[in-house]
Amino acid sequence: MTLEQPIRSSPLLSIWRREFGFMDTNGAGEMTTMRFTLKGVEGPGHFSLYSVDGFGVPQVHMNSGDGVTAADTKTVEAGSHEDFSWAFTAPGLYRVKLQASATLVAGNRSITSDEVEICFEVIGIGTRLNIAIDGTQAGIRLVTQDGLSYQLKSAPTLTGPWTDEGAAFIGTGRLKQITVPLSSGARFFHVGPRPATERTLTPRPRDPKRGRGNLQRPKPPPYP
Repeated sequence: MTLEQPIRSSPLLSIWRREFGFMDTNGAGEMTTMRFTLKGVEGPGHFSLYSVDGFGVPQVHMNSGDGVTAADTKTVEAGSHEDFSWAFTAPGLYRVKLQASATLVAGNRSITSDEVEICFEVIGIGTRLNIAIDGTQAGIRLVTQDGLSYQLKSAPTLTGPWTDEGAAFIGTGRLKQITVPLSSGARFFHVGPRPATERTLTPRPRDPKRGRGNLQRPKPPPYP
């Protein structure tokens, strides 16, 4: 799944507040757990909600790329604090539907909010490479997009075969420089968010009922 643009801007916080606002009228201070569920996505690509653990590994909680099901739910304990990122696979207009629910301490009663539709406009940016030769090395520089996974590849011809140069890395929104050794003969380079046909991460189930958990990196297919 290629992430076109992660979003962490403050307006998104109001989305959670809107959901919590419904719960405030139903005893939000007495909740044990809260659940946020993806109900639908309309747009040119896919939507996902993820967080990053202490080791820098993404943890996917919602992903419309494999269909919208009950597994696309994030559970939060009352009183806890968690940070999330929202991401999309392509630029364009999206309509994302979410629903919140909770369990109350008193009587173990469940409450559910109405579905909330959130509209996003995702604007993509291009990736440009600058290559500088220094002796026996080539320095490749590019400005990355924050939160996207990148992989540098090289090939003897434009038709391939393409091979990875080093490990994948996560963009920071700043200038990134990659150094590779020079070799005899022509060599072509490509770097950028992984193509949609080359899933960067696939879920490893933590809970069979939810089908979400830590992520594994599969062996990528030949680069098109």
